[in-house]
Amino acid sequence: MEETETKAEVEIKIHRKVRDTFEWFISNYDQEVNGWLIGEFKEDCIEIEDIIFPHQEVSGGSAETEGKNLARLRKEYGDKCTKIVGHWHSHNTMGAFWSQTDDEFIDQHMSTREKCIFIVSGRDRHLVRLEVRKPFKISLNDLPFKVVYNNEGLDEELQKVLKEKIGERKVETSYWVRDWNDGYSNYRNYDGYGYKYNSNKLIRDYEVDYEKDRGIISFNTSDPYLASLISDEMQHKKPILIQSEGNFKVKIRVESKKEANLVKRDIRDILNAMEKEAIYDEF
Repeated sequence: MEETETKAEVEIKIHRKVRDTFEWFISNYDQEVNGWLIGEFKEDCIEIEDIIFPHQEVSGGSAETEGKNLARLRKEYGDKCTKIVGHWHSHNTMGAFWSQTDDEFIDQHMSTREKCIFIVSGRDRHLVRLEVRKPFKISLNDLPFKVVYNNEGLDEELQKVLKEKIGERKVETSYWVRDWNDGYSNYRNYDGYGYKYNSNKLIRDYEVDYEKDRGIISFNTSDPYLASLISDEMQHKKPILIQSEGNFKVKIRVESKKEANLVKRDIRDILNAMEKEAIYDEF
């Protein structure tokens, strides 16, 4: 029988808090950890909104939860346990892959379930897997996912603030954009109406550093907009955004000098694209 490959279109949304939790354990703890994923199987996507942690015994190669600790989970987290959609565990200092132990756990877990999401996090990436048992068995591995914010109720709240507390008035504004020519950086200033003018005052600035010994590209800036821009545009590299005393750092893990150069090139391209959108001709 001839086998055919079919592309599965499954949209998976992971709330930023959950993704940042994965990153924190990988960066700060050298043992395996596991947790239960809270979310919902929706008609148009699978959304993971939270993660809860049982009491567990951990080591560099495994994380085990006894039955009595699963009972304590319900007592601690209450109705959240009714929204468990999957399971996550870390691979501490190793890469992301499914070990024989992982496969055995998944088979056992799926013996009484119709569908479930499994995620393993390693130093290199987060590996997402969907298991379905009814109406027939399906296993989809290495699924892409989108990081989203949990904005439930936030839009209505902020719309009320805009209406009741914030008014608008027309003001002349200025901003700086960075221009790359032959490896050199030049700053040009524009007013809010599209007219170019000269100034020596530097409003926006940033640095891109390569920490070779740690395998990290660090984008450093005092501008929260630039930090958010780089973090959002580089989501495929799983960046970590850190704020400290008015400064912002976007850290991206790389495996080689070649990858570091590619990441730095991508950052430069993002900033150049921003410049093209910001600069416009005189009306």
